[in-house]
Amino acid sequence: ITKLEEEYDLKNLVGVHLRQGDFLNYSDGMEKIANVNRVADEINKILKENPSQKFFLCTDSNEAEIKIKEIFTNKIVIFKKNCFDRLDKEFNQDGLIDLILLSKTKKIIGTYMSTFTELAWWLGGANTKMSVVATDSEKKEYLRHKMKSTGNFIGNIKKIIYDLIFPKYKRILDANAL
Repeated sequence: ITKLEEEYDLKNLVGVHLRQGDFLNYSDGMEKIANVNRVADEINKILKENPSQKFFLCTDSNEAEIKIKEIFTNKIVIFKKNCFDRLDKEFNQDGLIDLILLSKTKKIIGTYMSTFTELAWWLGGANTKMSVVATDSEKKEYLRHKMKSTGNFIGNIKKIIYDLIFPKYKRILDANAL
């Protein structure tokens, strides 16, 4: 971690977390949100403003990693992983390294509803700018779908939890406005 942090000057990179793995198997809209094209659009927006910007990418998908590296050849820094099997111990160890490296970047572009993105933000001291790749309407639609698919009881509990968490999310947004 220290070697990569020094070699790539992580504090000047924009961190990108793209969770796909299990998110692509759900039928709740996450496959539309957690995809390579959406992340590529976000990277392009930043590159328009700052063409020399580099990015640290962490993902649980070898295919996504390859595709993003092909699109942004000399702009992407990764921690090289040998395993993308979620059940393998090495995958989880590599994930922890990715998490810590992501937490050291100057900004995090993350995957909506992924605790990995949020945990990296917290590990970084909760003062890094953070955004997720999803529109407000997509977030609402996702939550609406989840409430319908889990039934009234579970859906209502999720709504209560969301209502409890939203003020914290608003604090994140307010912190980004500073």
